[in-house]
Amino acid sequence: MFSLTKQITRMNPIITPLMEWKNGLLYSRQSKPAGKGGFEKVNVPITKWFGVDIWQLQSGWYWWHESKRYTLLVPLGEPEPDQPNEAAIECYSVPVYSAELSGRADFIIENAGAFTGFQALLEEINGCAEVKQGMIPQVLHVGTVESDDGPIPALAITKWAERPSRWGERLIACP
Repeated sequence: MFSLTKQITRMNPIITPLMEWKNGLLYSRQSKPAGKGGFEKVNVPITKWFGVDIWQLQSGWYWWHESKRYTLLVPLGEPEPDQPNEAAIECYSVPVYSAELSGRADFIIENAGAFTGFQALLEEINGCAEVKQGMIPQVLHVGTVESDDGPIPALAITKWAERPSRWGERLIACP
């Protein structure tokens, strides 16, 4: 059911925070107070579980322009959009939720390590009865596996939960 179909090798501004996998860390890019009433962007490691809204998994492109993130995404399984510009990077995007993230963040999967780790998680999800009930997995980053392609996140399902209706419509139909 869930499978990342294109291998990752490397129109509206998005305002949700990011969750990314880089250099062996799963982290959130957050604004923290800085001197003189300003703010600075910092990488905050993710150490607790987070809910993964697999029902809104999308693929496509993202890029930055004038400090704003833009995306061109379609639900998983729909025809891929063409690359919108030379700066656009192929990616998958899935909403994740947790108190540690202060609510919702977009997990942008745009490198080989994150791709491999998330694909392994999806393979585990596909074998679970809970996915047929439309539930969502609560996931924990439990470590890093070294590979020839670099570090890969080891993600484990800690439990399943009902998908809150306030998360919006499913983009992918329940089986």
